[in-house]
Amino acid sequence: MLEIRRATDADASILAELGRKTFVETFADDNTPEDIALYVAETFGTDQQLREIQDPARWIEIAWFAGTAVGFLHLLKGQPDPSVQGPKPLEILRLYVDSRWHGKGVGAALMERSLKIAFDGGFQTLWLGVWERNFRAQAFYRKFGFEIVGQHVFRLGKDEQTDFIMTRELTL
Repeated sequence: MLEIRRATDADASILAELGRKTFVETFADDNTPEDIALYVAETFGTDQQLREIQDPARWIEIAWFAGTAVGFLHLLKGQPDPSVQGPKPLEILRLYVDSRWHGKGVGAALMERSLKIAFDGGFQTLWLGVWERNFRAQAFYRKFGFEIVGQHVFRLGKDEQTDFIMTRELTL
């Protein structure tokens, strides 16, 4: 049975490994090895993950199946992209699932958990950035009611890419 729980300090290395693995699985085929390596080194180190877990502006949860981490969500309370117009916004910074678990409900469970955390926290708008070429993720987010409202530059290593900004309002 799938269990989703808040990440603790003890999970930092697991989160770092899962972040690296899922990021590489998703983006390595469409980017240079140098850009992938640079981004992964900057973003998914164990010390960086520990800092993020301890940051009170962040909410990180890991999906577990039979003691194995299979996906995670990372929410961030901060300044939204200027294209986000909805009230009381919360960002889905990351929602990643191990490719072996695609199509098995892990992503949907993490999204449902994100919606619950946001709603329970009094947020009224969820927003995220998704690479313009990540069509699978865009379709997934549209299934959950997200719509494109803008775009911004996302730096992957030394490469400047375009992310679409998607939002969804939360209602009772």
